[in-house]
Amino acid sequence: EIYTATGPILLALNPFKDCRRSLYSQDLMRRYWERGEGIASAATSSKSRKDKDKAKAAQRIEDNNDDRLPPHVYAVADNAYRAMMRTLDDLRGLQPSTTSDVKTSSSTSTTTATTATKSARNLITESANQSILVSGESGAGKTVTAKFLMQYLAALS
Repeated sequence: EIYTATGPILLALNPFKDCRRSLYSQDLMRRYWERGEGIASAATSSKSRKDKDKAKAAQRIEDNNDDRLPPHVYAVADNAYRAMMRTLDDLRGLQPSTTSDVKTSSSTSTTTATTATKSARNLITESANQSILVSGESGAGKTVTAKFLMQYLAALS
């Protein structure tokens, strides 16, 4: 095992050997994806805000105590992707679907409604960003790690 985690930080040790077959298989990627899907569906099936907060707390506990899936670069990528998607879903709930959703009585109001809708769209695209920092010394495997992050994210989207 080359990964360990402390909170949201994943630490990796370069084993200086080829681990692609054991650590980065399609089967392992699928397992992390299924775990993320299960957590996401549990969070979205909750109806009240209080239930969603409880689901998020349960997710944090599960993330820290999941014996089946140890810390992994796939888990980091999955968490970032799903956090971004939750933000987008939350923001979409705030946005009117069309300008006709806003009642208007004059051309000024129509312009205001259109501007409000455009502002909501901008908020959605600007507020759902995620980043993953990959840091380490020269030769530590940053490029390879970034490659596996991108491979996982591409498979999710």
